[in-house]
Parts: sequence; structure tokens; C-alpha cells
Amino acid sequence: MHMPNLTRLKGKYHLRAVMSRKGHSAKVVGEQYGADYVTTSYEEILADDNIDLVIICTRHDSHGDLVLKALNAGKNVFVEKPLAVNQDELNSIKEFYLSETTKLDKPILMVGFNRRFSQFSNEIKKHTSKRLNPLFIRYRMNAGYIPLDSWHHDHGGRIVGEACHIIDFISNLTDSSIETIKVEKLDLYESKFSKEDNVTIVIKYTDGSIGCVDYFATGNKG
Repeated sequence: MHMPNLTRLKGKYHLRAVMSRKGHSAKVVGEQYGADYVTTSYEEILADDNIDLVIICTRHDSHGDLVLKALNAGKNVFVEKPLAVNQDELNSIKEFYLSETTKLDKPILMVGFNRRFSQFSNEIKKHTSKRLNPLFIRYRMNAGYIPLDSWHHDHGGRIVGEACHIIDFISNLTDSSIETIKVEKLDLYESKFSKEDNVTIVIKYTDGSIGCVDYFATGNKG
């Protein structure tokens, strides 16, 4: 997804290096998109003074650690969601930006939330930004079934890994901070489903708005 987009913006970026744990995949991508070199070492990427921006597209459980290493190396970072999979990882990243011991001119960190940038989201916000009262937003996501042995269920599961997209979308419309969150999970009779990815999330914002997220994997594919 990212490489074709970068290619369309080639006047703004130069692809310096591609890294993957399995070198053959990095080689294929590197050759296709004209990278200067490929590697299996993340440390080599961070040590390269000619690299200004690191794009992290790994599985969810590695995001927090890789982000922090890149920031400490002085690299700007674009990381796929989620930014972190637990509170400790998130706190470490927050401490990097709050710390007075690190340099004042700190790298830029962006998370790959995309729904707030869609043309439909922008059209909605043109109208909701003129509101007189708080918003009531309901977002229903029929996420589809994924077998329980999939890695998507690990490290925070699909709510941390994917429902974060929806929460970011709602937060963008309200332009407000989250005050409280309440979660209810569906008690299921079929063992193939997990109640962890069949939930309703109710979010109260400081401006009085309420966001309701219905995220479920039991819905029909049709």
C-alpha cells in the first residue's frame, strides 16, 4: 500500500533502504522500487545518516519498540496502527517527548490512521464543525471472522489493532479529548468466535459528545 503511494510522490522522497527479517522479500521490494540497498538489520537503518524517515509496517507487537528505537536515533517515524499494544509501551513513547533530557528539536511521529482523511470524512466534518450541540456518533463495523489462531488476535487483538481506526475517526469529528470509555463484550455460544472482537464501546468526550462503536466478527459476509 505504501510503496505505490511513495512512488507517486517520488519528487518528495528518495527510497534509501528496505529492511525485512527475511532478506528475499526486502530484495524483491528494493529492486522493484529502486532502493539504494536492502538489509535484514534494523540497526543498519537507524545508523544510516542519509535516512530521515523510517516507515514501520511490521506486525503490531513490534511497533512500540521499533518506534522508540527510531526516535532515539533521531529519525522521523511513520508507523502503522496501532502505535503500541500496551500501556507500558505507550508511556515510554510519551516520556520520550516529555523528557527534558532529549533534544528540544524532536523527531516527528505519525500513526497510520487514515479514515479521518477520506473525502467522506472531510465532507461530514464540514457539517458537524458547525454544530451547536455535542455529537452523538454511532459507527458499526462488520469486521468479518478471522480464525482464532491468527496473529491478529494476539497482543491486544483486533480492538487495539483495528478498532483504533474508528476511535480516531470519531475523535477527529468531535475535536475533543476522551473523558471515559465503557466496553461491553458479547457472550457467545459458538466456540469459533471470540468475545474479544465482538464488542460495543461507548466513549464520552469532554465536550459532551458520545461515540458508540459496534465492532463485531459474527456478521454475515453479505
